[in-house]
Amino acid sequence: MGNTIIEYLKKTEEKYPYKTAFIEGNRRITFKELFDLSKKAAAFFIEKGVFKEPVILNIKSKIDTVILFISIIESGNFYIPIDNNLSFEMKKEIIKKSKARIMVTSFEKEKKRVSFENLKECVEIFDINDILNSKFLIKGTLEKIQPEDTMYVIYTSGSVSEPKGVEVAHNSVISYIKELTKVLKVNENTIFGCQSPLFYDAPIKEIYGTIFKGATTVFIPKQYFSYPTKLIDLMNEEKINMICWVSSSLSIMERLDAFKEKKPCYLRTIAFGSENLSIKTLNYWRKHFNAARFLNLYGPTECTGMSTYYELKDDFKSDIIPIGKPFSDTKVWILNEDFEEVKKGEIGEIYIGGKGVAKGYFKNNKKTNEVFLKNIYGLRTDKSCTACYDKIDKPDNEKLYTGRIYKTGDIGKIDSKGNIVFLGRKDNEIKYMGHKISLEEIDRIACMIPSITRAGSVYDKDKNTLMLIFDGDLDEIEVKTILLRKLPKYMIPKRIIKSSDIPMRTNGKIDRRELLKRYAKHV
Repeated sequence: MGNTIIEYLKKTEEKYPYKTAFIEGNRRITFKELFDLSKKAAAFFIEKGVFKEPVILNIKSKIDTVILFISIIESGNFYIPIDNNLSFEMKKEIIKKSKARIMVTSFEKEKKRVSFENLKECVEIFDINDILNSKFLIKGTLEKIQPEDTMYVIYTSGSVSEPKGVEVAHNSVISYIKELTKVLKVNENTIFGCQSPLFYDAPIKEIYGTIFKGATTVFIPKQYFSYPTKLIDLMNEEKINMICWVSSSLSIMERLDAFKEKKPCYLRTIAFGSENLSIKTLNYWRKHFNAARFLNLYGPTECTGMSTYYELKDDFKSDIIPIGKPFSDTKVWILNEDFEEVKKGEIGEIYIGGKGVAKGYFKNNKKTNEVFLKNIYGLRTDKSCTACYDKIDKPDNEKLYTGRIYKTGDIGKIDSKGNIVFLGRKDNEIKYMGHKISLEEIDRIACMIPSITRAGSVYDKDKNTLMLIFDGDLDEIEVKTILLRKLPKYMIPKRIIKSSDIPMRTNGKIDRRELLKRYAKHV
């Protein structure tokens, strides 16, 4: 239909002007209000003379953040949302590297601190209210925005000295949302329950899925996951019928036995991703929502969002959930170290091509060139644009893939049914006692033990010690006894520690670096 999200918002606003688009606590905003407020805010940026430039966002309110996302896009610029919990040094580094001239914040101390620092780039700080109460009138810029222009930059994990921002174009987001909403069956009756912070790529599903289809998104406060009764009450009050949560959020609900007394009554689609979901957690949710659709989604930030999906059927039985097959605009390869496609059942690294592949790492050509690759190896794809492992079975139905390829660093294989299986991060593979071991495989097996609620393994290279930290009702000796029956002897951790203190990253994954730091003294 169009080249930008703004064109989709305009169509939805014309069709459902007074329908609620986003809900945050007691605050609600309709599509017409979103459209009008974003145009007013866009005029502010246009009047400031910025075009195709980054705008830094550090805003507490999620609805205000969405308004700013849209207004920045409409003004012909791109947004960089940052986590307020980042160290000030990291924030300063992002500002300096981006060369942004404008930062919008709702945190008074940020205005003071950034203004206090004598930054060469002289970023100008504005309060969110300055933008939303702008008196400027919009002047058209949409005709100047091209599909390949940058829409946003999302910062992923990186050191203080070198933060890493993924730069994504308009056409990648539009292609992704078209595919995702088709797979999830999103429509104007969909009510998302969004639990992700807006400085990650995860909530792109809900935000732009809502704008594309005239749906509604309810932003769920993070603290509600510590009080499941409040969470369930909210989900029922707002009639939330679709969730796309990180796997750890589903695990929290299972660990707290959240549905023991009541459950969300309207939930019909349960999608999850970011890391492998334990079969124990899956079974808990399926027991309570046996009529719902369950989908496992997989994809890195560097490919805009999700790249593959697997819908679980009633007869699903396995000890690991596949990530399935690619979206129709995506190509996936499983390659060995010689850049050759592996056969079914063999393990290799996951590579992704297609419209969702990001432009690269913002202002970081060195890192970009390391993982965003040109197809100089002659990789091929079949005509229907499904995963390239089909080459093995359909040698006469191929064409050369000419786009760029993202080297994910993820390990996977193709199972006997032709589905891709995610096995973990290459970074989490270690050499121990002469064997190559996946830390995530140890975690997965440990989490299958009924009395264990969480588990994370780490390797202290200096002391050549493998450790497992777990939370649950069993003691260390009981856990080791069970693991000896389920794992090869060389995969049994030397130290097994019972603790509820298992640090998690904001994206819902175990923070192994912090985990090792906390428990290194036990070695």
